Amino acid sequence: MTLWKLMGLGALGVTGMAAAALASLSYALLVYLARAARRMTSRRHSRQALKMAGDV
Repeated sequence: MTLWKLMGLGALGVTGMAAAALASLSYALLVYLARAARRMTSRRHSRQALKMAGDV
């Protein structure tokens, strides 16, 4: 195996690890945003329910 092949494999490994880290980070961000959005909508619905109960 030549030095160039070893360097190429090392570069591919580093690139792969960086891509995996980026994918993991973006997935965590999406999960966080989805949970935050779900929390906001559930609060909004509970407020509306309280208002409607108070109006009756």
